[in-house]
Amino acid sequence: MAVAINPTTEQCGEGPVLPSPGDALQRLLDRVAPVETEPIDARDALGRVLAEPVRADRDSPACDVSAMDGYAVRMGDLEATEPVALPVVGEVETGALPEKMPTEGAVRIFTGGAVPLGADAVIKREDTDEQPDRIVLEHPTAVRAGQHIRRRGENARSGDPVLPAGSVMTPAHLATLATFGATQLTVTREVRVGVITTGNEVTAGANPGEGEVRDANGPALAGLVHGTPWCRLVHHSVVSDNLEDTEAAIRLALSECDVVLTTGGVSKGDHDYVPEAVRRAGCEAIYHGLTMRPGKPNLGAIGSDGQLLFGLPGNPVSAMVGAVVLAGPVLRKCSGRTEDAWLDSDQVEVTAGDAQTLGLWWYRLATRSGSGAQAIAQRGSGDAAALGRSDGLFEVPPGAVSSDAPRRWLGWSW
Repeated sequence: MAVAINPTTEQCGEGPVLPSPGDALQRLLDRVAPVETEPIDARDALGRVLAEPVRADRDSPACDVSAMDGYAVRMGDLEATEPVALPVVGEVETGALPEKMPTEGAVRIFTGGAVPLGADAVIKREDTDEQPDRIVLEHPTAVRAGQHIRRRGENARSGDPVLPAGSVMTPAHLATLATFGATQLTVTREVRVGVITTGNEVTAGANPGEGEVRDANGPALAGLVHGTPWCRLVHHSVVSDNLEDTEAAIRLALSECDVVLTTGGVSKGDHDYVPEAVRRAGCEAIYHGLTMRPGKPNLGAIGSDGQLLFGLPGNPVSAMVGAVVLAGPVLRKCSGRTEDAWLDSDQVEVTAGDAQTLGLWWYRLATRSGSGAQAIAQRGSGDAAALGRSDGLFEVPPGAVSSDAPRRWLGWSW
């Protein structure tokens, strides 16, 4: 899967040269394959990802049909410059098989009705003077052959692909499935996701002590999973800051999941055990540290059975930025989706209110209105209040001013 690649490396302060987010992401994507497939009933397909294309089981329309309520006519009956009166000699029953057009006169027809064999055009009711047993056409020469007739197979021919593999099923797709008789589908199974929050200070209690914090990352990441129909949360835990517990939690999650998201404990502090626990759990680190803000300590790894692991920083803004910028595209490839938000995300005109630049990839919280975005003031990556005021984030390249050009936009979803 191709992605828009940022410059491969950037110097980020002192120390080793770190990869850009785009380069790190590509390293993972090069190692990812979609999960297995499974059959499902089309009635349960909403939000799922097609693994095989759906093909038309018959022509659409299945015969020539009327696009209007009106009258089917022969062009030979309209060869006059004066008004023409045609007797109404029949009516097409909607849903009935096509019948032969009478030798003279008009046949009443309704939208979707099968055009009689031999009819050349359909005239709208409002273009006629309707009388009890006939219609009068004031301008018969204005009628064009083929008008208001939808031809057999003009939408799709039998055997044509009507939905490609990789499509995420929407209500509009369900209409297509029903139209072409697709009652059973082959889809990729749900991507199994695990979430692990680390930290001695993290509590789920209602009344945390002054040195404790409530777990914000767990609910936020679980919410991303629950808001994604092709994902399923199968593991959710909180572990304390010690190597043994962290390793055990990671091993358990890897045994159950395709993708594991950890938060906290991923930097270089004395109690940051995630990198070593990931190594002990048999994972290969693909990157650790990126030229991005927030989220420089991000870690990406691959398990021995191909599982993906993202070590996200512990601050809520950093965790969410890493989840949508890095984990999102990988999860989409795991799901079998063919479109990718890294490529197809919106471009927004930015109002930032400052001219600050950074020497790294900068992801700024913002509100969204139409094709524009307004940067939100925040007090660091732990500012969950600012996170709650935002609609998503926009990306600023190294050395660029936020509002110099349209910027890539990512919302809080996968």
